[in-house]
Amino acid sequence: MTNTNNKRSKNTRKTMYKSHNKRKGSMREQNLLTSLWDNGYVVFRMSLSAGGYPLRIFREKFPTIYKRTQKNVKPIDLDVTDGKKRYFLQVSKYYDHISSDEITVLCGIADDAGAIPVLGWMIGDKFGINHSGWKFCEADTKTEVDLLNRKPTKYEKFCQDEGLAP
Repeated sequence: MTNTNNKRSKNTRKTMYKSHNKRKGSMREQNLLTSLWDNGYVVFRMSLSAGGYPLRIFREKFPTIYKRTQKNVKPIDLDVTDGKKRYFLQVSKYYDHISSDEITVLCGIADDAGAIPVLGWMIGDKFGINHSGWKFCEADTKTEVDLLNRKPTKYEKFCQDEGLAP
């Protein structure tokens, strides 16, 4: 009886640890989502932070990745637009945590949808204590993208000056 209780408590701790990390990741995405909204973007968070192809299409488009992982890779966390450009974001705490499979699938989906595939990660020390912001780059070209310092369009500036809602 004692062994069973010990196993349960270890499993409970593992579950609590996973749910704690998932919660932190969700909070991180929510904070980024709010920052992007404040900079004039329209942002949609994918359900379960997992936007991607349906499984059947994924198996057809990426058979090697499916054979290796035996699961569907759903790399889109946020769908972001400013009315002119559309971005699909894969967000992580560290750049190293974004797998090459996720990058490949993200680029494929973005290409099909006419969007720009973007990777985003936190800037700060290894423990996330001195978090100083976000860094973004295009997934296919690795060129830096500045999403959080967007200048308002002429229309938005006019609306602000006149006190109108854009």
